[in-house]
Amino acid sequence: MSMCTALRLKKDYNMIITPLISHEAKLHIQNKLQQVAKEQDVQILLAVESGSRAWGFPSKDSDYDVRFIYVRKKNTYLSVKNYRDVIEVPVLYDEVLGVPFDLNGWDIRKALQLALKSNPVLIEWLVSPVCYMSDFNIITKIKTFAQKIANLHTFCYHYHNVAKNSWQQIQESPEQVRLKLYCYALRPILVLQWMLIHQQTPPMHMQALCNGVNADHKLLEEIKDLINKKLIANEKDLIKRNFILDSYISHILENKAGYSKEILENTEFIEQADNLFRDIVFKST
Repeated sequence: MSMCTALRLKKDYNMIITPLISHEAKLHIQNKLQQVAKEQDVQILLAVESGSRAWGFPSKDSDYDVRFIYVRKKNTYLSVKNYRDVIEVPVLYDEVLGVPFDLNGWDIRKALQLALKSNPVLIEWLVSPVCYMSDFNIITKIKTFAQKIANLHTFCYHYHNVAKNSWQQIQESPEQVRLKLYCYALRPILVLQWMLIHQQTPPMHMQALCNGVNADHKLLEEIKDLINKKLIANEKDLIKRNFILDSYISHILENKAGYSKEILENTEFIEQADNLFRDIVFKST
C-alpha cells in the first residue's frame, strides 16, 4: 500500500495552481484512514480527495471530502449474511485540519457494480489528483476496466444535470451570487466540452479541463480570476453576475446533445467484473 501525494498540474493558460495539501494535513488524514480500516477490519485500496480541493477551487473554509474504496475479508463475501457495502463516518469539525472532515467509503463490490453502470463519481475518485493511499496495481486494474466500459452518454447526462442545477440557482439571483455556484456550474460545463472533444472519460481538476478545451483567452482569464477569488474566499461569499461566464454556461447547456437518461448496467462486461472482483478479494485478504 503506497501513500500518495497530491499532484501539481502543468501550468497552462497562466492558471492558478491549487495549493498542495500540507504534509501535516496529509499525515493526519492518512492516520484517520488507518484508524477506520482497523476499526472496520477492512483493507483500503484507494483513498482520495473528492470535493473542491480535488477540483481545483477550494475556499479557505472548504471541508476535506475524503473518499475511499475498500475490501473486506474473503469470508465476508462467502457468507449468506448480509453486510453493509458502505462505511460512513459522521462529519465533524477537525481541530488539526481546522474545518469539517467528511469521510466515506465504498466496498469493492459496490465500486465494481457502479463501474458497470458508468458511474461518474467512481471515475472521479479513480482519477483524483489528490491521493492519500493507493494499492497501485489493483487500482490501475479497476481504473482501466471502468474507463474501458464507460458510457459517455451517461456521463454527459450526469454532468449536464449538475451544471443545470447550479445554473438555475445562479439565475435566481440577478445581481449577486455565491462565488462557489459559478465554480460548481463551470466545472461540469467544461467536462461536457472536454468529452465532446476527446471522446473519453474526463479529468477531475478544473485546470486539466481548461487545458483540454478550445476556449478563448478572455473566458480562460475570467475562470482564472474566479479561481483566484475562490481560493481566498469563504464558502458563502458573493460576487457580481459575470456576463462572460453566464454566456458560456448557457450556450453549452442550450446546445447539448441527446443524453441517455437511463442508468443501465453494462451486462456485456459482468463476467470481467466478476473475475476482477475475485482476483482482488483473494489476493487482498
